[in-house]
Amino acid sequence: VGLQIRSDSIKNGLFQTIDRERADKVDYDGKTISDTTRKDDVWESSLSPYVENKVQWAEKFRTVCGLRMDYYYFDVNSDLSANSGTRDDAIVSPKGSLIFGPWAETEYYLSAGLGFHSNAGRGVTQQVDPKTGDLVKSADPLVRTQGAEIGVRTTIFKGLQSTLALWLMDMDSELVFSGDSGSTEAGDSSRRYGVEWTNYYTPTKWLALDADFSFSHARFRETVVNDDLGIQGRYIPDAVDSVIATGIAFHQPGERGLFSELRLRFFGTRPLTEDNSIRSDSTSMLSTKVGYNFNKNWTLSVEGFNLLDNRDHEIDYYYPSRLKEEDAPHNDIHFKSVEPISGRATLTFRF
Repeated sequence: VGLQIRSDSIKNGLFQTIDRERADKVDYDGKTISDTTRKDDVWESSLSPYVENKVQWAEKFRTVCGLRMDYYYFDVNSDLSANSGTRDDAIVSPKGSLIFGPWAETEYYLSAGLGFHSNAGRGVTQQVDPKTGDLVKSADPLVRTQGAEIGVRTTIFKGLQSTLALWLMDMDSELVFSGDSGSTEAGDSSRRYGVEWTNYYTPTKWLALDADFSFSHARFRETVVNDDLGIQGRYIPDAVDSVIATGIAFHQPGERGLFSELRLRFFGTRPLTEDNSIRSDSTSMLSTKVGYNFNKNWTLSVEGFNLLDNRDHEIDYYYPSRLKEEDAPHNDIHFKSVEPISGRATLTFRF
């Protein structure tokens, strides 16, 4: 039996800028555009009691059942009074697993249950689009998901823990983000399914290797029409098809000693339009960490990020826009690059 409590205070804004400095702008019709598109103070809190029960019915069969209730409270203070307000919501999520085995150090499992995702605080109280002034529909605070998974776990090979799973997830609605207005709204329902293969290998006490592979298929349940682009289709923009995360780690046995790791994360190409006619490039990141454990309490570490200093895109969007020297808007990819090569030093005390 457990209880999880969380509270976040978020200051968020979307501003007009010139050379990264906030500034009013003048549109093509001579109308002044304020430097502040929107500005919001969001207080979001959640309270989540849960219970889990495990039963060993037989030597080769056990069950795990759980029940969780999530209560969310949103309080938004926006520069546009129509988008200010409070909302709350609660949802109950039962889950269960059947586990068979082990036979030859291998067990099989089947899991299913209900879950949810919470929508952005600004979206659940929003009544008016801050960019256009049009009335919009507020998003539901909590959106139901249904999921199932079947898999196999094995330790049959010495030092290797490996899991292979097939999964399916249905979502009542996808969250849609508008970069021009900083707004979120509820989208159409979707179905995702795929396969995941996770591996953790320890050939010695001081060396560990891991490799995780994930491949997924994501589609809207019905055809979606994108009026801005004049297209239609069932692809979910920015839904990643493939992810690979792998690394190697070294640590001296005992409470004292050196440790280090090198990690690679790869995100495959993503559809940017509902008809899959435009896709993003892939993204890869290489990072490292080196440190020393002085004892069980004190640790000093140094981390390096994006070691290859690549210019891959962290996120991509495809929508119409217009530059100052252009005669008319046209469709194009808008992106944010990954952070450049950087480092961080950390001193940690545990008690």
